[in-house]
Amino acid sequence: MSATYSNAPIFPELRSTKPQWLIKSNRELNDGFLSYLWVVQAIFDRAQQILDEFFAQTRPPAPDGSPARPCFPIPVREIAKHCNFLLYEMELADLDSMEQDKDGGGRTTIAQMQMRERRRRVDDSGQLEAEIAGSIVIDKNLGENAKRFAIAHELGHYVLRTLNPIGPLFIEDSCPGPFAYVPEKEFLANEFAYALLLPYSLVKERKKRYEQENRYNPLSYMDWIQVLEVEAQLPQHYIILAYEEIKKCHLAESQSQQSPPPEAAAPQEDGVDSPPQS
Repeated sequence: MSATYSNAPIFPELRSTKPQWLIKSNRELNDGFLSYLWVVQAIFDRAQQILDEFFAQTRPPAPDGSPARPCFPIPVREIAKHCNFLLYEMELADLDSMEQDKDGGGRTTIAQMQMRERRRRVDDSGQLEAEIAGSIVIDKNLGENAKRFAIAHELGHYVLRTLNPIGPLFIEDSCPGPFAYVPEKEFLANEFAYALLLPYSLVKERKKRYEQENRYNPLSYMDWIQVLEVEAQLPQHYIILAYEEIKKCHLAESQSQQSPPPEAAAPQEDGVDSPPQS
């Protein structure tokens, strides 16, 4: 094993590295990746919960009496209105004079969200209940499929910020164009948009049917992407990015079924935690 590392011509730093350290480092990388998969799965689960509640409240039950299930295409405009957001369209993006962010990357705003806290009366009791309301403004020059993603992205900010303090007026320029450098909150909002418009359970069911329909032909990745593009009504580049996250969600589900997260070790009587089991 040492000879393998010592003969590596393009990695001279490995010659003085102990194999045991490399193994430990790789395991840490693997653990870190699995933790990231948990974040992906958690956002997909949250979006699924919102979809289940929305369809159960706004669609008639199935013939067997069970609640209505989500189906393609996800009615994202209806969901936004159900969450007390008004939708407007106007010209936002100016491709001829792109704003330069602090990292030197151009960004264009293709959607904006405004949230505020309002109080409404509960029934006839006279009691007031606080709720979040607001508006989402979308660039009118976008295609309808791109607008759908922008709305879902803004709803991601709403869902991920609902538990955070919101003042009387909260405004955020959000959902920059797809080529901008963005902070982590924009990645999380994108993750939610993927999960909302391409729910994991729905994609998994559709993929199973697709494979059955095409069992006598070599399965084509791009043909499958085009199927999702038509059914989800999203731009193809978002479908490709979303499907990569769906595969991570599937990996997280498989990992949790094979080896659930270990419980924390109980502390010893002297107050020192027990060493991890090998």
